[in-house]
Amino acid sequence: MKNIIRLLTVVVIFITTNVYSQKCKYDYQKKDEITGEETKGSTFDVKRGWKFGLNKNGNQYSVGMLINLNGNVRDIITPENTIIFKLENGEIITVKANQDYVPTAQATEYGIVSIYNSRYTISKDDLQKMASSPLIYIRISIGLQTYDESLVAKKGKSFQEQASCILK
Repeated sequence: MKNIIRLLTVVVIFITTNVYSQKCKYDYQKKDEITGEETKGSTFDVKRGWKFGLNKNGNQYSVGMLINLNGNVRDIITPENTIIFKLENGEIITVKANQDYVPTAQATEYGIVSIYNSRYTISKDDLQKMASSPLIYIRISIGLQTYDESLVAKKGKSFQEQASCILK
């Protein structure tokens, strides 16, 4: 009887741990055969036409941004341009573009769309802050323009979980 109770206790603990443990899913994850460095990343949809990626390459971390803007926008993202993340706990994290990024324009059935694909270095400390609190607001600067977006709680929590996974 004691053995059955112990077995049931172990099974309940195992199931509870698996149900509540965080499942990390990556868009890509690989290990370099020569250096042993791990590379991984995951993508986060902010809204239609706005995507962010959190990436780890060895011990370097970055944020990638893919954003579509209506029209033939010619503004250039420079290292002076930033993305500002506001977390639920009031923490503000600012990252700067790594280099100049020029948009590409694409004709669609709905008109011209300008596409920006840029990368921003982020410190491990700032990524740990993102992993500790949900994201609630994003401000992007492109050239002299700014674009803002508030996030619903579910999306902010998803971003927080992805930041936590990239740190693992």
